[in-house]
Amino acid sequence: MSEVDARFDAFFRHRIGMDIASVGPKVVAMAIERRQRWHGLASIDAYWALLEQDDAECQALIESVVVSESWFYRYAESFSALRRVALERRGGAPLRLLSLPCASGEEPYSIVMTLFDAGLGPAEFSVDAVDVSDRALSRAREARYGPHAFRDSAVKAHQHHFLFTEEGAQVTERVRRQVRLFQGNLLEPACSQVLGSYDVVFCRNLLIYLDAQARSRALAVLTELSAPGGLVFVAPAEACLLLRSGFRAAPLPQSSAFFAASTQSAEPSRSASGVRRERPQSAVRRASERHASAPLAKRCVQPKAPSLEHELARVERLANARCFDEALTLCRQLQSRLGPDASIYYWQGLIHDACGDASRAVDDYRKALYLCPDHVEALMQLAALSEARGDDAQASRLRYRLQLKSSTQG
Repeated sequence: MSEVDARFDAFFRHRIGMDIASVGPKVVAMAIERRQRWHGLASIDAYWALLEQDDAECQALIESVVVSESWFYRYAESFSALRRVALERRGGAPLRLLSLPCASGEEPYSIVMTLFDAGLGPAEFSVDAVDVSDRALSRAREARYGPHAFRDSAVKAHQHHFLFTEEGAQVTERVRRQVRLFQGNLLEPACSQVLGSYDVVFCRNLLIYLDAQARSRALAVLTELSAPGGLVFVAPAEACLLLRSGFRAAPLPQSSAFFAASTQSAEPSRSASGVRRERPQSAVRRASERHASAPLAKRCVQPKAPSLEHELARVERLANARCFDEALTLCRQLQSRLGPDASIYYWQGLIHDACGDASRAVDDYRKALYLCPDHVEALMQLAALSEARGDDAQASRLRYRLQLKSSTQG
């Protein structure tokens, strides 16, 4: 089966809101074939008939397709921002935090470790973790991890939260006790009613897999889940989706943190600096953290001049101060002095995107990818921008490239 039967396309959209193009039709088709063979069924029609009457098989098929990859301190700057916010709001009611989807537990446990190491005690916060996958939740409950879960250097500062054995790294009981694990689906109507509201919601690498209708519903639920002044953390590739949906970037550079549309004007209980009524100065930021993308940057074909990193930091400061003309002028000067460079084109794309010039942003992202096909941040931003412009086919191709890159790195 080279293409996905339309019935299964509708199945995934209805059940979990997933756009199969986001993970690749071939991946979905192979999963369906594996389940069909496992049951010894001769035809796709016979498997569909089974699926219609067997809820357990529905869950098994979903489990075989959903992407549940994670690792500790993924997007480390988000956790640095969380530490800052927690300390600013400390002293009031206990903080409520949510990780959704939580995958195999690395994210919610990273949240707990961050807050413990910031000095908060167990009574000062609680973490709920939700995922649609039983399999992922089982791994989260076991909380034992191999080397694959330790891909970010930030985790080294938190190794005291693990017990290391020959079987892997076991999260300590103190950390595990702080997390409540639930099976659930963000798109279920009762989700926000059951869970309540939260001061901080981590919802990363979910929106990019949803179709437009499901994404709209998910963003509405995220708004309902956010307490007044609450923050929503998303993946860097999803930032543009929130900005275009009425969310407002929080003044926490490089964190991909946002205030929900209905809560952005409300002040949090403790922070005088965590919320600003004016447009924050972090409207333009890198689409992915430098530390996480450093190995890819080394594979880019364009060599970096010794001073380029310093000059790009100047571009970032100007852009975050909304001095867009000055930032673009500096980019052009760098291109003239150093020659074409993927990182410079990428920053030009971000600035043009922030100014509402989508055509120039697309052109710059494409130039960045021509010079550096492994430039993940440019891929992410171009995919989000393509979708926002209605080019779903281009967005799907770009996300498929990202999926292939993720699987080869893992």
